[in-house]
Amino acid sequence: MEKVKVKLSIGDKIYPFNETPEVAQKMAQAAELLNKEINDRQQKHSGKTMTEILSIVALKICMKNLALEEYIRDAGFQEQLLEKELESYLIEIENNSR
Repeated sequence: MEKVKVKLSIGDKIYPFNETPEVAQKMAQAAELLNKEINDRQQKHSGKTMTEILSIVALKICMKNLALEEYIRDAGFQEQLLEKELESYLIEIENNSR
């Protein structure tokens, strides 16, 4: 696949990458979100170093990921329950139609 050169600014550093256009676009979006979060945290926590700010941002991202994993796990469990209910309902309809 074709690769493009991308330079992403995250915090106070610039990072060069060679990626496919699709990956490069997602990386640019992610960098934009990171920079917004970094700027928000710098305003709330003035006086903190970039390393401290990045640690806070990383913690927040990890917490969001854990919440999403839990949501997905719960959705899978709910899907199983609904499938069982539907199966029971269909069996009941079949039994009542005889």
